[in-house]
Amino acid sequence: MPLPIVLQPGANRRSFKHGYSHTRIYKCWEDIKKRCLNPHSSLYKYYGGRGITVCERWFQFANFLADMGECPPGLTIERKDNDGPYCKDNCKWATMEEQSKNKRVASHVKLVTCWGETKTVADWARDSRIIAHGLALQTLYSRLAHGLRPEAAFGPKPDKAAQLAVLNRARDIRWGRIHEGDSRWHVTSSRT
Repeated sequence: MPLPIVLQPGANRRSFKHGYSHTRIYKCWEDIKKRCLNPHSSLYKYYGGRGITVCERWFQFANFLADMGECPPGLTIERKDNDGPYCKDNCKWATMEEQSKNKRVASHVKLVTCWGETKTVADWARDSRIIAHGLALQTLYSRLAHGLRPEAAFGPKPDKAAQLAVLNRARDIRWGRIHEGDSRWHVTSSRT
């Protein structure tokens, strides 16, 4: 399907190709080529550097547009097989949430097991049991980073006395007054 040519007033017909050069779909196409084909791109190591290619047909913008169509609002291009190439059979328009389920798990992304299920913290934040407690994603990260077990981190906000007890225990462990593996709360060395 040839692209319609619409000349803007004062445009030079020789240099004019398709009229899409300042559109979202054209930027998407340029970005795909840049991250897969340009070793100087900051994203090349995650795409071209690990073997992600662009099919030859998509070297021409008109072919990319014919295969994918216009980019729907709120969607971005996604490869169905994260290790596969950018081509018609392996690409679709997807929401950011759909894309997050199709990416390689980075080494810093931790899976958390709670209530017999294993998920990322972001997936836990969308769980109805977590939402019922009104907990934000950052709260979950913070609670886990401070050493709370998942069952405690994903539960309702503890009262002030319980929070103070946890902080005091952490301080006492740090100062060597309580052995870290000791489940009891007594002090192992006397304080004068």
